[in-house]
Amino acid sequence: MTSTTQSKALTFLIIAGGSIFYSSKGVFVKMAYQEGVDAISILMLRMGLAFPVFLVISVVSSVKQPSLSAKDWLRLMLLGFSGYYLSSFINFTGLQYISVGLERITLYTYPCMVFLIGVLFYRRVVTARQWLALGLAYIGVVVAFLSEIVGVSSLELSVLGVALVLLSALIYAAFISVTGQLIQRLGTFRFTSIVVGFSCLFMATHYTIVHDWSVLMQASPRVIGLGGVLAIFGTILPSFLMAAGIRRAGPEMFAVVGSIGPIATIFLAYYFLGEVVEVLQAVGFILAIAGAVVMTLAKTA
Repeated sequence: MTSTTQSKALTFLIIAGGSIFYSSKGVFVKMAYQEGVDAISILMLRMGLAFPVFLVISVVSSVKQPSLSAKDWLRLMLLGFSGYYLSSFINFTGLQYISVGLERITLYTYPCMVFLIGVLFYRRVVTARQWLALGLAYIGVVVAFLSEIVGVSSLELSVLGVALVLLSALIYAAFISVTGQLIQRLGTFRFTSIVVGFSCLFMATHYTIVHDWSVLMQASPRVIGLGGVLAIFGTILPSFLMAAGIRRAGPEMFAVVGSIGPIATIFLAYYFLGEVVEVLQAVGFILAIAGAVVMTLAKTA
């Protein structure tokens, strides 16, 4: 195996792993719901447990590094607000009006948005093979969740819900598109720890305004344990892996390979929640994997 092939394989594993970890949070959030915890409380628990880790890493990674300018701090704060706080909050709000299957399909229009942002604003050239990869990946996402939207009533297909999730996807696509150069300059650990640290502070502020902290103070050991799992596997690990993936591959490749994540949650849901894996879902997973592999090979072709 050549060094180039090894590098491609490592990039693929970093992006796919980060996306799968990040997407797994839905499974563990659903397990927390079974314990009677509401969405904003489990999200606050997740971010609160993760915050000390990001704080320590941000301090350590900044040692002997150039000081950040006021403009840098503002950009990092805005990225933390939009990419990890606002996008997630809007997405969860949209879920109140539409089914999970429709939400996943709508949210994962973001790879196409990343491509269009790159073409329209950064004048990036997209090859035919990359468009093929995008098509395979997105068809895989749609196929995987077709069984979930069959028979859904028109009342559930709320225009407001779809619009909110589309807005969440657009914000996340913009976040991915604009972070590449900043990650290259600051480094994966410094960038990620500061940005996600800001998002933790925004989440804490939100929770303080709209909720009662006594809910978390009285949480059961199982709920706290699920919050810890979410902090480690749904926040800390994927945040650094995804930033490293963007740094190594660029936003277009990251967006397509990352489409593996939401479909992989089908199998995680089967293992942890006992949900049945449908044939269409398995086919969709294979298509998404195919798209990711084509994109990986096309990157340096």
